[in-house]
Amino acid sequence: MSSACRESRVMIRLKINGTGIEVAEGTSLLEAAESLGISIPTLCYEKKIGALTTCMICAVKDRASGRTFPACSARVAEGMEIETDTQEIRETRREILNMLLSEHVGDCDAPCSRICPASFNIPRMLRCVASGDLNAAARLARRELIFPAV
Repeated sequence: MSSACRESRVMIRLKINGTGIEVAEGTSLLEAAESLGISIPTLCYEKKIGALTTCMICAVKDRASGRTFPACSARVAEGMEIETDTQEIRETRREILNMLLSEHVGDCDAPCSRICPASFNIPRMLRCVASGDLNAAARLARRELIFPAV
């Protein structure tokens, strides 16, 4: 097939943490960041399932528009200037996590428990976190998860 007959891909130019990148239209911000080696924390995102946007832990900010949104579901757009690791974004994620923990102290059958591909006991971990025992939560994650860094 000649190159003239091939479907051309629209490429989008943006910046992530000040680094310019060009990715195909339709790429999520999470995927674009990963291609630069930038890790954005997630709780509810699973590559095989896609974005659920139920936790919002992957929040990022577009300096160009001033908007904050989840990197797992947001698609790249021309001219974005994404920030993934500023003090403001870390504080936003901390507030989101506090809200999640205030509503889910581990006494419910949360969606994250039902869809967790690792069958991880998320309510138990949340009880540890809610009680302030972060070491116990970390031990539980290391013991039961393949990827404890999540």
